[in-house]
Amino acid sequence: MNRLLIDVGASSIKSVIQENNVLDIKTEYASESFSTKHGDKFDSEIIIKEFISHVERQYESISFKEIWICSEMHNFTLFDTKSKEYSDYFSWRYASSESDFIRSKALDHNRKHHEISGQTLFQGIPFINMFESCNQNSSQKVLSLPELIIHKYGKSFDAIHDSMAASLGCLDIKNKTWLTNDLKYIYPNVNLILPKVFGNDEVPLIGEIKIKSNKINVFGGFGDLQTALFGAQISNEDICVNIGTGSQVLAMCDSNSEYSENYDVKPFFGKFIKAISHIPAGRSFNFIKNKICKDKNFWQNLNEVQKTLPKDFIPEFSLNIFKSNWRYDDESHRKILESFRENHLFYETLLKSFCNEYLIAFKKIDPNNKYKNLVLSGGKLKDIKYVKNFFNGIEDYSTKVKKDKLILDETLIGLNMLTKIYN
Repeated sequence: MNRLLIDVGASSIKSVIQENNVLDIKTEYASESFSTKHGDKFDSEIIIKEFISHVERQYESISFKEIWICSEMHNFTLFDTKSKEYSDYFSWRYASSESDFIRSKALDHNRKHHEISGQTLFQGIPFINMFESCNQNSSQKVLSLPELIIHKYGKSFDAIHDSMAASLGCLDIKNKTWLTNDLKYIYPNVNLILPKVFGNDEVPLIGEIKIKSNKINVFGGFGDLQTALFGAQISNEDICVNIGTGSQVLAMCDSNSEYSENYDVKPFFGKFIKAISHIPAGRSFNFIKNKICKDKNFWQNLNEVQKTLPKDFIPEFSLNIFKSNWRYDDESHRKILESFRENHLFYETLLKSFCNEYLIAFKKIDPNNKYKNLVLSGGKLKDIKYVKNFFNGIEDYSTKVKKDKLILDETLIGLNMLTKIYN
């Protein structure tokens, strides 16, 4: 049987075809993501058009009977069961003006919300952002990106994988049940309809669609973060640093004995990982490039940075520009601009500030130096010489070198491995 493995990510849509259980590398294809082109909140119909365009292009090369999908997390669309209308699509980058109010109200109501859900209520978390689109006295079906595609274009089975469910910010991650009391407290006049959460042993068939008049079963709806980690084959001794549009530091954990306000806990295919997320990365660098430096040689300048600043030098700014960043500082933008104008070592200071975020994160997620290895994944930021040398120079961990150069993105490798586990 042939399958399409597809990752609908923050910056691109990537896919490859698995032909008779073997990856056909020649079929790898990437297209620009709708989030890159249309922003943080937009008409959900755009997603359908771009997804189907991508999938049909792949189908024309080799037909397939299944699609296995992972996607960016912390997103949602609402479907009004009476009017049959869909809300806009809200990505994790959208910041509601009511975020602080909703977060404070939720935590006053349930002091254990973080411990139970595993999720810090950052700006951009659906539990908060739903305030923007919930119509009073209505019934609204909550859809994450994979379920949206099926619901709008095909036949949905009203089920969700726990990796995506947890990213909504209102799931009891141990019991796989929704925090309905919390939702009713924040949204008292709205009937929010939430999908069934798959059990660990269930095959995650989320629905079916038609491509070129042929029925295609759609599986997964996995979170892209967990899928990439699965592809990287993280072990109990590893700390994983993923650097993309945003960045995360992650490690395997026991959710029954490990809880800390310093990090989140996420479901991981029958196990759990602890995570510090929303660390500034590609999104912040692109903002600095386009809005502050306006330098066509920006990435070249970063690649050419030599280490001259002392080890204990503390930069005058951080890259936590956006309110959704884990250590948001409303002075960051101004301080970066001043440094760019006045500091002849600006590019080195920028990279030093970026790397310092990980030193802080490591102390929070691994205070007792329990883990031995450091695993790096992600995009071009990790390959900058200064950044590579920084991670190689961390004395507490040995950098785990991959035996073979990756021929595909780790999300696609992860999807390939998951098809074999569930079949």
